[in-house]
Amino acid sequence: MAGAKTFPGNPYDGHILHKQLTQTQTLLENAGSTPKQVIVDLGFRGVDADNSDVNIIHRGKYKSLTMPQRCWLKCRQAVEPAIGHLKPNHRMDRCWLQGKLGNALHAVLCAAGYSLR
Repeated sequence: MAGAKTFPGNPYDGHILHKQLTQTQTLLENAGSTPKQVIVDLGFRGVDADNSDVNIIHRGKYKSLTMPQRCWLKCRQAVEPAIGHLKPNHRMDRCWLQGKLGNALHAVLCAAGYSLR
């Protein structure tokens, strides 16, 4: 996992993409790489203007995608089970820490545990 971050409340998916990309770029700056393509679900439609430095790929653009991009879109489905395994196997289902800081620490620690395993 490249990064994990919590967003208090229930924000719209499209509003959190820029913040998540910023965190991912910060984590990958020592590796010398930045994300060029982002494969997302349909909740991220319409955020292309806010994130002009990356190519956003989702099912709504399927007809205009190239063949390699279509293959990447199909590979996205392989990531969903990894997120599903975080909940029962890495205690992501219940946060025992208090407050917004506790939620943020819990998400990062669960992702770190997944990466170490």
